[in-house]
Amino acid sequence: MAEKTTEAVNEAEQEEVFTKAQVDELVEKEREGFESKLREMEKISQMNEQQRESYLRKQAEAVLSEREAAVARRELAADAMEKLSEYKLPKSLLSCVNFASPEDCAESIEGIRKAFTAAVSEAVSQRIGSAAPKFSAGNAKDAFLDGLFD
Repeated sequence: MAEKTTEAVNEAEQEEVFTKAQVDELVEKEREGFESKLREMEKISQMNEQQRESYLRKQAEAVLSEREAAVARRELAADAMEKLSEYKLPKSLLSCVNFASPEDCAESIEGIRKAFTAAVSEAVSQRIGSAAPKFSAGNAKDAFLDGLFD
């Protein structure tokens, strides 16, 4: 039993094989991240107490505002999804909606609705306006069709 679990672990390890370039890229990204954090810590350590508090408060406010913006985008996306389904439009059109503000979102949904409705109307008009299908049965009479036109 222990051999099977060891074999499974070895197979899992073998599936994730990286090239040297991939490893170098991953290491470089990590190194850049650590260097960035180190520069930030050095910058903070050179500040006096008041500057440090102000800087950290601004950082926290930036993170908070970023989270608030993400929540607002999710709420706008949910509202937009609801509007699209209300107008019986495909949900795939959600990627065309502008989420900059509630007003922009409403305007873009209305524009999408108008464009989609116009496109569907045009396609239906073309289909209806096209020539009637021709029968290739030659001169053979169809009793059903004769009964319709009498």
